[in-house]
Amino acid sequence: MVKLPNAKVQRFYDMLASANELIYDGVNESKLSIAIKRLAARTNRHATEKCIDHFIQMLIDVAPKDNSIPKNYCEAKNVMSSLGLEAKKK
Repeated sequence: MVKLPNAKVQRFYDMLASANELIYDGVNESKLSIAIKRLAARTNRHATEKCIDHFIQMLIDVAPKDNSIPKNYCEAKNVMSSLGLEAKKK
């Protein structure tokens, strides 16, 4: 007999699946991987949110219109925190 996950576990699996969707067809980057890289750049390079958002906007501008790139720092942080992950300074 296969035991199905409870609602809380299923919600986590659904969020993880959503976070692991590719940002657009033809690339190997997911919303989660982009969010991690964005938060790491801010933390490790001491960049401002505005600076990171500027570079992400350049990426969004050249990506296909149906992309799922987190649009700003706050959205990237939400992708991480929805999975219970947080960026911590060293």
